[in-house]
Amino acid sequence: MMIYYVFFYGGDAILSLLVFVLYILLIIGAIKEYRWIRGRISRLQLEGAIIMFLSTVAKWVVLNQFFGLDRLQSEEWFYWFNRGELGLFFVGLVLFGLGFFLSRRPRPGLKPWDAGIKRLTVISFFIIMGFSILLWFYLYARWFNFAWEYWRVLFSMALYPFAIGYLKQERNPSVLPPEINELV
Repeated sequence: MMIYYVFFYGGDAILSLLVFVLYILLIIGAIKEYRWIRGRISRLQLEGAIIMFLSTVAKWVVLNQFFGLDRLQSEEWFYWFNRGELGLFFVGLVLFGLGFFLSRRPRPGLKPWDAGIKRLTVISFFIIMGFSILLWFYLYARWFNFAWEYWRVLFSMALYPFAIGYLKQERNPSVLPPEINELV
């Protein structure tokens, strides 16, 4: 029986750590981007990454099955907390995505990602998402509830290649950042 609890608690701890590390990687990459190019677009990426991280932490603190504030999801405020946290996560995702794609628009002086990094990111996103979905169908158990929904855990695992590519993009400190005309 002891082995059961070790795997039960260990699985939850490892998966929670993997999810948190992903959003920390996104925050570090956004800080690098903001330090290299100051402006609203870089700040959008940083704000979006921080909002996604904070909403993920809030849901983990409230709904963790081992020490969460509302483990059974029975409190009156749970419905509204869940909707608000999910909305906050999507707002962070939209801000981060909008800032990323606006900062990568074609302009002089912008070095594109290597074709290998792009290809690896896209291919590994689909492979990891596919394997995660297959694993989810194979191992799905109602008694093992994460603090997050299964889609967020799968999305986070599939987002790892992007986070690593985002963190790995080249920023040469000796080269001045390109001039960016503010959009707003």
